[in-house]
Amino acid sequence: MPTALSYPSLQCVLEFLDANKRQYIVARTPAIQQINNLLPINLSNLEFTPYRLALDSLYITVSDTKLTWKKNNARLAWEIRFPEGVGKDKMWTKITKFYLSERPKFHVNRLHIFSTESRIVLPSDVSLRVNEMRVDGCFSFKNYLSIVDPSSFPLKRLCTLIDGESTFDNPVFNSAETLTCSFSPRTTIIPLTKFDKVLSKNVRIDYSFFWHEKVVELIRHWREVGKEIGTNYVFFKDNKGNITDALSKLNDIFPEFNNKLEGVDERFIIDSPRFLIPMNSTAEIMMYGNVATERGLDHYELTVKITSIDTDMQSPAIKKPRLAAA
Repeated sequence: MPTALSYPSLQCVLEFLDANKRQYIVARTPAIQQINNLLPINLSNLEFTPYRLALDSLYITVSDTKLTWKKNNARLAWEIRFPEGVGKDKMWTKITKFYLSERPKFHVNRLHIFSTESRIVLPSDVSLRVNEMRVDGCFSFKNYLSIVDPSSFPLKRLCTLIDGESTFDNPVFNSAETLTCSFSPRTTIIPLTKFDKVLSKNVRIDYSFFWHEKVVELIRHWREVGKEIGTNYVFFKDNKGNITDALSKLNDIFPEFNNKLEGVDERFIIDSPRFLIPMNSTAEIMMYGNVATERGLDHYELTVKITSIDTDMQSPAIKKPRLAAA
């Protein structure tokens, strides 16, 4: 007969058990219910979309008249109808409170929130410790900071809309280790010099309408004030033409810095110009177009990064003359 788990062992197993399996086991084991609320629940992904909550592979959807539970890729779902007099908004409040407020503390690797029409309403007493936070749609991450435990900061990754210049005064935004941000047509006018406040060396930027002038602005600013070696800014689009057109125009502006970047291990956009631009005596700006693959789909990037000077791959503008033979 197998030996029963000790109390510390049971705690360890329960804490790192799949969240949905844990819920199933706890509901059927009164003895475990006594310690369940003392242990955090670990989730790989927690997602909120309008009237839908996803805990890893379990999707809970509130429609006009019923509540649906469905496992990811499952053919069958479990449904119940609302009690009489209970509307959609009230049921959403009940569900989010049941799963998030009346449970142990959540440790979430990736929190994803998506909404385009109105801000998603969540219980005020929710507190999530998260590693990564992504907010898509028409709202900024600032609308949802109240549900994130302060111990989560600095975030390992933050993806958000820039809704105004005040975004660059937010310490959560400025301290994220990796930053992905999008500009709407309204905020495109914000100068990229605002990123001087950002501590992250890894920044990804998406413009609704991508202009090569924004890259020129960034490069000229870095050449004037300097930037730390290892800084990597990526402008990304699904449309290859946006990137190749920008590179072609950049080639007209910086023709003297054209460089094949031989020895650089990247999946370059074929036949697109590449550049190596001097910044100061120890660093230079490398710029090129490349193809990246995510979830099996290709998208296109214009990468601008700061590297230490490589004497074997210097820009023609800063190459030292060869010594004449004796």
